[in-house]
Amino acid sequence: MVDAALKAGTAHRRSTFELFARRLSGARRYGVVAGTGRFLEALERFRFTDPELEYLRAHAVVSAPTLDWLANYRFSGNIWGIPRVTSFSRDRRSSRLNQASQRACSSRPSP
Repeated sequence: MVDAALKAGTAHRRSTFELFARRLSGARRYGVVAGTGRFLEALERFRFTDPELEYLRAHAVVSAPTLDWLANYRFSGNIWGIPRVTSFSRDRRSSRLNQASQRACSSRPSP
């Protein structure tokens, strides 16, 4: 997504990504938000590693300008969310990330 957005000139548009629970397991009618502190710390430290960038380069997954962009990536958006240890019902939005689209669409799950 980042590669295409950079090539199309649309990478600097603002975009919003939301996180919510679509369903709860079993007969549960609510969930509890937990781990937000760890998530925020991980997001602040998030960087693409040299081996990851080398893999992308070696397999021609993205263009050279995108590799440069990924090498310098730092999250710089805003995050709004319900406080940790707060219960929520199904379909309630629990988090919202808002930043320039090229930054938000490069996110990946942690290992």
